[in-house]
Amino acid sequence: MTPTAPKLRQVMAVLSVSANRLIRTDQLIDELWPERPPASAMTTLQTYVYKLRKLMLLGNPSAGPARETAVALTTRPSGYLLRLPDHAVDAGQFEELAHRGRTELAADRVDSAASVLRDALEVWRGPALTDVPAGPLLRSEIVRLEERRKSTLELRVAADLRLGRYHDLIGELTNLVAGEPTHEGFQGKLMLALHLAGRRSDALRVYQSARESLAGELGLEPSAELQRLQRRILDSDGTLESSFQRSSARAGAIEPPAQLPPKVSGLIGRDRPAGELHDLLCKRLPTGVPPVLVVTGPPGVGSSALCLQAAHQARESYPDGQFYAKLTAPGSGPVQVDDVLAAFLRGTGTSHHGLPDDLKERSGLFRSWTARRRVLVVLDDVVDTDQLAHLLPSGPDCATLVATRRRIHHPSVSRTVDLAPLDDADALALLVRELGSPRVRRQLADARRLAEFCGGLPLALRAAATVLRVRSHWPIAHLLRQEKPATWLGVAASVRTTCDLLPADVRATLRVLAPTATAPLTPVDAAALLGADAHAAESALECLVEHHLADVVPTDAGDFQYRIPPLVRLGLRDLGAPPLADGDPSVRKFA
Repeated sequence: MTPTAPKLRQVMAVLSVSANRLIRTDQLIDELWPERPPASAMTTLQTYVYKLRKLMLLGNPSAGPARETAVALTTRPSGYLLRLPDHAVDAGQFEELAHRGRTELAADRVDSAASVLRDALEVWRGPALTDVPAGPLLRSEIVRLEERRKSTLELRVAADLRLGRYHDLIGELTNLVAGEPTHEGFQGKLMLALHLAGRRSDALRVYQSARESLAGELGLEPSAELQRLQRRILDSDGTLESSFQRSSARAGAIEPPAQLPPKVSGLIGRDRPAGELHDLLCKRLPTGVPPVLVVTGPPGVGSSALCLQAAHQARESYPDGQFYAKLTAPGSGPVQVDDVLAAFLRGTGTSHHGLPDDLKERSGLFRSWTARRRVLVVLDDVVDTDQLAHLLPSGPDCATLVATRRRIHHPSVSRTVDLAPLDDADALALLVRELGSPRVRRQLADARRLAEFCGGLPLALRAAATVLRVRSHWPIAHLLRQEKPATWLGVAASVRTTCDLLPADVRATLRVLAPTATAPLTPVDAAALLGADAHAAESALECLVEHHLADVVPTDAGDFQYRIPPLVRLGLRDLGAPPLADGDPSVRKFA
């Protein structure tokens, strides 16, 4: 949603480029009416803010303090503050990537620097704030961003020159020089690219053209630096070539493995765990021990998506490679670890004939390769610690991200993130993003019931939204009246994959309990339903908790009971378990 009124766009732009910082009321008034503010300026500004809150769903300041992770436009005594998650504004993304690229270049990691700086420049889709009226504040910000863009572009070109990409740069730099003939940085780099590509006469002609442009437009001679470069080209200074020559070893190097699946779309309601993972991956102290971060949660909660997002955001901190493997195949169970290691090692340049046959030898070879590198390993759907032990990198600057359907414990695990379902507000926000605000607003009560019915599971919410987008004529209530909502909600397949990991006796226990356990139950209750002793029933229930197929519910007496979530029970029904009871609230229809 983008405001169409020019003044609304202007206010939103000022607040966005200053996200999470207070903007004083007088600054906004000067921005909107720089010459002569009207007498009603304060009232008009308040109206603009009200309209933005309503249009952009930016919260209501009278409802109390905004949640830490919320997107909200809050009123302060002297102005306004727009609270946004990290990376929500493209200017902020650009600044962070540009800074990271400079850091990589300063550390002489030229390959990584060129890649990160290129990513930073790709954030730009055109001139900054081109469709927004600009007053003093925004004009200053536009100039600042444009200068940052140019300096970042110069750094990226410098990195590409060091990597020997002379021929690739000539066309790009020729266009840049044509657009800005007095920019000596671009002129100098075009001269370098032409000279290093063996076109010395063309390089000297560029200098002459630059000299004419500077004299004609500014009445200046070329800078001392540009003149020195011309003299070195004239003198055929051999050190000029050698300083930019890429070593033969580097030219023949294998490209670092980049096995991550495509980026996932922005996640909702995951700012806190995402920030925690980012800090652990990118801002960790040098302990000498590579961190192993485990994300776990119930079927459909989005553990894999969170790990992928964190991996993509952190990948530039691991320039020697990113490995990815999915360790559970739907319908087939766990994959073979030696096959995963074979794929990892092939990514390092190891030929098929160079792969050891023995699992321990493959694992040792992978540890050796990672010992002095900065590598990120992402392991999705890990089943047990045996899989984990063979796939961990050994280098102190490496890291491992693990998504798992069950709680796992291993000495190497440094942090476990228990991912909970979305709360009501974030679940509704996800539906708004997927279906659009107008459709959700028209059916707000039904949208809230759908969010509640989905149990806060992003998989269920997105699957439901997909059906509603395809069947755009369906009211939300019509979806809720379907006979097999678990099929629509995409839960059944995820529940099946988790159930396949259970021991056979626990799987049988779940199929017996699911149709009848409509309320929390104790081990004694479960034993009565199963015809077993309470100890065996408790062991089975604890196994279900470990696999996130049952929840623990505290009681007022300080004890606890067990609950099988409604969507898990619905998923089991769709997989052919005994039918659920007629009065079961998890299969109720919404008229």
